[in-house]
Formats: sequence, C-alpha cells, structure tokens
Amino acid sequence: MYAGEFNFPRLMRLSPESLKLAEAFLLCGGNLKELSEQLGVSYPTLRKHVDTMINELVNIKKEDELTIGTVLDKIENGQLKSEEGLRLIREINGEY
Repeated sequence: MYAGEFNFPRLMRLSPESLKLAEAFLLCGGNLKELSEQLGVSYPTLRKHVDTMINELVNIKKEDELTIGTVLDKIENGQLKSEEGLRLIREINGEY
C-alpha cells in the first residue's frame, strides 16, 4: 500500500454476487428460510452461496492481516513512520 491509496471496507470487497447476497441476508434479518424463499432457491443452494460468501470474507481478512504484517515490518525497519503505519492499519481494519 502506498501513500494516497486506501482500502474499501472488507464487505465492499466481496464479489458482486456475494455483496448482493449479503445485502439481501441483512434485509431478511438473517433468516435463511425467508431469504431462500425471496431468492427462489432451495435451502441447500442458498447455504452453498452463503458459504462461498463467508470464504471470500475470510480470504479478504487474511489478505488484510498479511498487509498489516508488511506495514509492521516496514515500521520496524524504518521504512515507514509509525504514525503513517498506524493510520494504514486503522484503515485496513475499518477504523476510520
């Protein structure tokens, strides 16, 4: 990550399909039965899509953790000022 760049929140980095599913899930109050009916898919199909969305989010979080590790290494090696590193870490974690 370079100065002037920023990360979108993790949820916004989901694929378009997973992002739509996440929105529908929230609007259904997390009720998978209702969501299944709303989307017109069977529960097992919906569960597969939800699992895909969860895996995407887990992978995005892992990527962020690697980036945070890189930022910490740069701070330790004097390649990045601690204030800037802290700002980047907060941004990565969605702490605006």
